[in-house]
Amino acid sequence: MRNVTYCGEAEAKAAQPCPEGRIEITGTVMKVVERDGRFGWEHKMLVVADGWKVWGSVPRALGDVEKGWTVRFTATVERSNDDENFGFYKRPSKASVLVAEQG
Repeated sequence: MRNVTYCGEAEAKAAQPCPEGRIEITGTVMKVVERDGRFGWEHKMLVVADGWKVWGSVPRALGDVEKGWTVRFTATVERSNDDENFGFYKRPSKASVLVAEQG
């Protein structure tokens, strides 16, 4: 299986399969992107949680979230077809910032 989200060998060995379904996610924000998408302005983030990563829209409750912050939210996750350690989330809710420190 192709490993598209992990760069280092140690990181790849520590990776866990991304869970699926409606779950609570607690993790560290690794990347925040704002761009003009096909449906208008998009505000997305990459979150690392328990050895797996997810990508999706920033919940409004998180405001101007930054890299390094620890966040918690509930979302519906679908595992990537290319990497079992990576998923995409949608419909985030119940979001909160646990630690607002830049990484």
